[in-house]
Amino acid sequence: MSKTRILKSSTNTAAATTISRVLGLVRTVLEAKYIGGGTVMTAWELAFMVPNLFRRLLGEGALGSSLVPLVAYTLQKHGKEQARKDLACIFVALSAVLAVICVIIGSGSMVLAHFIETERVKLAFQVLPVVAPYAFFICIIGAMSSVLNSMKVFFLPALAATFLNLSMIACLIWFVPSLSGNPRSMLESLGLSVVISGIAELIFIVIILYRMGMMPSFSIAALKNMPVLVELWKMTLPAMLGASALQISLVVDNCIACYINEYAVPSLKYSDRIIYLPIGIFAVSFGSVALASLSRSAAAGKIEEMISSMIFSMRHLFFICVPVTFFIFFFSEPLIRFLFFRGCFGERALQETSYAMMCYSVGIPSFAAIKISISGFYSRKDMKTPLKVSALCIVANIVLNLILMWPLKQGGIAIATVITSVMNNIILLYILNKELRGIPFEKLLNTLFSSAMAAGAGIVVAKLVYHYAFFPLKFWHFPENTIPFCTAGLSFVLIYFLAALLFKSPEMKEISQILFKRRRSRAS
Repeated sequence: MSKTRILKSSTNTAAATTISRVLGLVRTVLEAKYIGGGTVMTAWELAFMVPNLFRRLLGEGALGSSLVPLVAYTLQKHGKEQARKDLACIFVALSAVLAVICVIIGSGSMVLAHFIETERVKLAFQVLPVVAPYAFFICIIGAMSSVLNSMKVFFLPALAATFLNLSMIACLIWFVPSLSGNPRSMLESLGLSVVISGIAELIFIVIILYRMGMMPSFSIAALKNMPVLVELWKMTLPAMLGASALQISLVVDNCIACYINEYAVPSLKYSDRIIYLPIGIFAVSFGSVALASLSRSAAAGKIEEMISSMIFSMRHLFFICVPVTFFIFFFSEPLIRFLFFRGCFGERALQETSYAMMCYSVGIPSFAAIKISISGFYSRKDMKTPLKVSALCIVANIVLNLILMWPLKQGGIAIATVITSVMNNIILLYILNKELRGIPFEKLLNTLFSSAMAAGAGIVVAKLVYHYAFFPLKFWHFPENTIPFCTAGLSFVLIYFLAALLFKSPEMKEISQILFKRRRSRAS
């Protein structure tokens, strides 16, 4: 896949992901308004963490990362029919495993709820049986989306994620407010909306698979295709263990935060929602496209092309993520006030969330880059190296959590995550350079430096605009800092791109070429 094709595919995927992420942000604003930032929100986050855990392990995470190179190789060597037979066996086995997991989680949580006294934890276990079935649907969806990615189909699978946000937004608007006096019923209705969205999303993805001619070819012979399961298991297990270590770290983070105070878990959740908005839009988009591209280059033995595509993707991620880091760090409190400060989300939640988000924001470029760094290994079917590095970083993360949480509270948890993410990237890139040789790190450093300079200029102007343009004007449900905040944000974006042009940023030139080509093609 050419660099132009990577950028186009990533842009298309980002467009679909942007729709979902913006809807996700709207959903989070409604959660802040109707659920708040205290005990009930902590319970919801703990319950919803469980299906998300399996989604990252068996859906878009380890299994999805293994399916892309496996399907790409089968399509290239044996054709579509063999790939469909392989998928039939894979999806039947995956469905059986997921069904058992959901039953165990649902029944186990109902029993454990009787023995827990802490209100926010007890409420989480009471809601978990309703939310657990979502793990089944989202894992199947994630695996099917990976199959489509391996066929260079990115936009529609990314668009499917909107079902979750639309369903939850509808529930938050029409059902949750009427149940505000009953936290358990409120969260159970929200959990039911999540399961409904999973069913709708699965139907949507199946239709796309059918139209692409990649519906699994079910037959007795196909279901006995054990070699493909063995190969997938060998590829998935190391990645799953690595992802498990990461998820264990996230669970530990939430458990530690849960006992700091009732605001710690929601503050991490709300800040995480904003931090991962650009990562979800751009890093996941570039990561999905890059993995498919790198897998094809690796299968064809084109190592130089693979390195070039990887660095190209990472440069453009840095070009986008560095200014986002600057803006979120220096405008954390105004940003939280603009988005969440209403209804049940009060001043204490505002301060706690703003603090956590400042600490998280400095890690945005690293959080994004890891999607590309890992793809350099997964594309070559090397799942063990990222596992070993991840395990080392997870241990470091847990140790840093325990050290930093006492003086810095949830800020310590965020900083520990940033430090270990940077460490993870550095180690992976060092190993990649030893194995592949010739990775042009100077290009990455140049992009980081020039982007930071341009973002710094933008922040100076944005701060002045926010300070001198500020006048309290409250309308509808928006806070009084709406106009100065939006004006400052627009000023920052304008100055950043002007400064990038002044510094002759290659990323600006490459993006402009894509835009002008599209305009010319439409005109013709």
